[in-house]
Amino acid sequence: MRYEEIVGRVYDVDYLGELGFTQVSVQGNETSAFVTGEIGIQTVAESSLAAARLVTVEYKESDGRKRIRSIRTSIGPGEQQNMPGRVLELGFIAKDRCFATIATEDGEVKVYTRDSRAQSILEVAFALSIPVQSLAFEENEPQGNEITRVKINRA
Repeated sequence: MRYEEIVGRVYDVDYLGELGFTQVSVQGNETSAFVTGEIGIQTVAESSLAAARLVTVEYKESDGRKRIRSIRTSIGPGEQQNMPGRVLELGFIAKDRCFATIATEDGEVKVYTRDSRAQSILEVAFALSIPVQSLAFEENEPQGNEITRVKINRA
């Protein structure tokens, strides 16, 4: 089954416990409502909503519902992209992992995590524009750089 994509702004996140999913509404070229049962997708959508950033949602329609496969958000061009520690991009791939691109003094580093605690820290850093103060990862080919430590603080 082929996946489709929409780019827009999240304007509503609605947990519908009795139905067993969360509905994420996105305004792009058209308004669409998507569903997910994955907390990782939901919280990236919430971070995008809080930061008022565009998202790209990859989805497929089944059983009359648009089910999110992945979601990603990033800061806009022209923003402080070279500030070390800035989370430039944040996303989640269903049933897999959270991924991020973080600015460093030497450029950018792409990292991922399957741990919701590390994901939560990345989401706060992204939504509030708080730079990551400490980042450690293990190179894990072919998947990439797996986060072993991530730290933020208010200096």
